[in-house]
Amino acid sequence: MAETYMEIPGSKYNDIVILEEYRGDYALVKGFLGKDGNPVMSWCYPQKDKLPGKKSLPWKVPLGKNLADAIKALEYFIQELGGRDAPGEPSDEEIPF
Repeated sequence: MAETYMEIPGSKYNDIVILEEYRGDYALVKGFLGKDGNPVMSWCYPQKDKLPGKKSLPWKVPLGKNLADAIKALEYFIQELGGRDAPGEPSDEEIPF
């Protein structure tokens, strides 16, 4: 999957959200646009026993183990934001009659 990202409107620091597919798992990853204009993932040290871990990982939010689960997760949040009536169903504006 080609790296797909969206710039965050109004961001002072070139923040972006990257849609990542890694080994069949889908996730949204925090990132920024580098000085060369290319997307760069933000990395973090996950907390373990209230201390930073030893290994850094991409700062991501998992969406699902496959494309269908990822779409279902995103549709759920779109619905929660008031963007659609129900996952997978067309909104009133999309119905032609």
